[in-house]
Amino acid sequence: MRTRAVLTLLALGAIGLAALRIPAPSAAPVVTATNGDVATFQAIVARLRAGVPYYPAMGFELRRSGYPTRDASTGVPHFY
Repeated sequence: MRTRAVLTLLALGAIGLAALRIPAPSAAPVVTATNGDVATFQAIVARLRAGVPYYPAMGFELRRSGYPTRDASTGVPHFY
């Protein structure tokens, strides 16, 4: 029983040390007058006028500007 407790503590310690080695996520992009909502949508409109289809233009500009583009409900079962 004591050996099992020691092994469990060692395993938890190893997991904790491994978690400390994971780098922190980068900070969210800083929104300024040149990269805010207006500038982003102006860039989208410019791409649309250049002939780029809507979804590729929107996706590219939103990702470039640091907006979250992943579905918020991914992995959540929908019950209707």
